Amino acid sequence: MDLEDLFANKNKQQKYHYKQKYNYNNERQFNWLNLFNKIKNNPKLRNILIIGIGIILVIIIGLIVILFPLIIKIYNFIAENGVSGLIEMGMDLLNKLTASIKLWQ
Repeated sequence: MDLEDLFANKNKQQKYHYKQKYNYNNERQFNWLNLFNKIKNNPKLRNILIIGIGIILVIIIGLIVILFPLIIKIYNFIAENGVSGLIEMGMDLLNKLTASIKLWQ
């Protein structure tokens, strides 16, 4: 038994390795149609997805309702003072924050 016989199988695999074709593009792309079919065919997953979307919509609508008075106040402030007034108010707020940070040091 020679050394060539010992490594015969290893050489065969390396010899024909270049003939194997790999399609990396398909592996990197997400198959949305496959996901849609899985959701369509699985009633539990479909119900969980519908409930999750419903909860997210309720949260978004609730945040809009809670923040609506603040949005109206900001809109009225911009209508009265313009964008420059909003920028000046932001600069004043930043100056107060930096002054308070300097006091802590």
